[in-house]
Amino acid sequence: MDIDPEDQAVIRRFQTLSKQRRAIIYRGILDSLSRDEWREVKARGEAISLHRDILGSLPIELALLIVVQLPLVDVVRLRRVSHHWRDILSSPRVCRQAVQVTVGSDPWDQESSFNQLQYHGPSDPSTTHRRHPPSMSQTVPLTSQGNHIAHVVPYQDWSFKEIARQRHRLEQGNPFKVTKIPAPRFDNFRFHQTNYDRVTYSCGRIAWLDSMDPSTIFNVELNSGLQESFMTENRDSFLQVCINRPLLAAITIRGYCVVWDVDTGEESSFRLPSLRQHICIVISGTKVAVELGDGLIVHYCTQKRVTTSMLSPGKVAAVAVHPSQDRITLVRLVGLNKQGEEMPRTKATHVHVVTCTLDNVDTQQQQQQQQQQQQQQQQQQQWRITSSKYSPIPTSIFPNKDSYLRLATEKQKATLPMSTSGCSSSILETNFLNSPNPPQSTHIVVEPDGRIAFHTFAQEGDNVHQAIQIDRGLLYTRLRGGHNQLGGIAIMKPRIRCGNWGLGLYVWYDWCMARLCPVKSMPVLFGDRRYVILVENKQACIWCFEESELRDNYGADLSIWGHGSETESDSGSDSDGLLRL
Repeated sequence: MDIDPEDQAVIRRFQTLSKQRRAIIYRGILDSLSRDEWREVKARGEAISLHRDILGSLPIELALLIVVQLPLVDVVRLRRVSHHWRDILSSPRVCRQAVQVTVGSDPWDQESSFNQLQYHGPSDPSTTHRRHPPSMSQTVPLTSQGNHIAHVVPYQDWSFKEIARQRHRLEQGNPFKVTKIPAPRFDNFRFHQTNYDRVTYSCGRIAWLDSMDPSTIFNVELNSGLQESFMTENRDSFLQVCINRPLLAAITIRGYCVVWDVDTGEESSFRLPSLRQHICIVISGTKVAVELGDGLIVHYCTQKRVTTSMLSPGKVAAVAVHPSQDRITLVRLVGLNKQGEEMPRTKATHVHVVTCTLDNVDTQQQQQQQQQQQQQQQQQQQWRITSSKYSPIPTSIFPNKDSYLRLATEKQKATLPMSTSGCSSSILETNFLNSPNPPQSTHIVVEPDGRIAFHTFAQEGDNVHQAIQIDRGLLYTRLRGGHNQLGGIAIMKPRIRCGNWGLGLYVWYDWCMARLCPVKSMPVLFGDRRYVILVENKQACIWCFEESELRDNYGADLSIWGHGSETESDSGSDSDGLLRL
């Protein structure tokens, strides 16, 4: 129907009116419409879409702030929405930033990847310790310590999909392959008491002390099946072992701490002043620190072969060692009065973070023997406090105002640590005043980036859970198996990102998923984003989360555990259709 020229003039004048006058006129017209005219208006309105592609209309800088809050698997899934979304979500800049926010590092950064690759090459065959050749070839491709993909080339979309798939499997507890092997031989009594000191894992390597031969440390590289054993020249018995590649440290019954480089086989040792107190070994880079229960911390540098010691200013909740510099970070929980003075035997209200560095004084007699030179350095080097800061404990970690924190018992601290590389952690209990609710478990650790973190989650009954930080914002804790019930693990992560406070962050794990395993007791947990190991009295389950050709070979010959390997089961299919990339 053609519009009369006079009516066209009215329409053109309506278009030139201001927004306010246009609103007055069209509202008046709407009020005067009949029912049949409203039907036509409704039909025309339904034909016009009012939806808008907000993500596609934003600049890439603003879209990046939204995308990094999504799980990595959703970044891949949402590429199917439209071609425009696919272009945005496939951008290397967006994908690299999403991975960095999720896992805490950029695996495609050439400088950091080069440093990570140093610890993942084939071992030097000219070592002095005993080596057991694996049944397969020892030619292992270099892999990154962070995401374990060969990032020697610039960013490629297939590698991002691999990281997204691996992260999603970690969140769901759905490994590519599961292998069951006999566990190391432990005394039944000691299994639930001190086996955290007798079994250790780091970067695809697991080491343990056998109860039948405490003078030998067995070590297996799960990626290649390479088997090694370490012992002292005098075949001293060991009490405790700890590994953090490239170093392996063990405490002997004579009071020495022996340190090996697992890649080169180089051995060194230093003397401990006492073995009567609780001992905790912390390894980071080329540094080893031994924390004794009486507040004494012994620091050892494998490059300089120099041992120093320091006394902590009070009871320590966490200790972190710098991988290359002579620096130690101590974390304490203290109560302060209104004048800012520490009050003993009061509820913890503040976190006290102390950073200590070693003053290096050059020796004048450099031509003397190495042992005398080390003694002079020990006398001249002193630890000094370079930073001391008090910060209130974030109230957000407490369920209510009647809650308070306290350190767990020494037994719990000794046997139930949170597995974190380069840091010794403590378990804190969140107790409630005049409440029958069971306490909640909180782990205080020093993150790799230097921030202090509270990892808090609810627990069942009166049991303090062991927890391992598989990846950033992702915890695995153990579940107790009851009578004729299977045990297993609980997978926990926060629904939202970590909250920040004065010194670091706090993480409240309010998302949980249970995964049952064929174990009848509470297993001992070890692992990272590559392997998760559940050790109980008679067997150990190894979960492999790395999809590569090596996953079909790992654990192929682990008879050194004592009885030989059992059958392997493959769970590599995506049962829930999680990713079809």
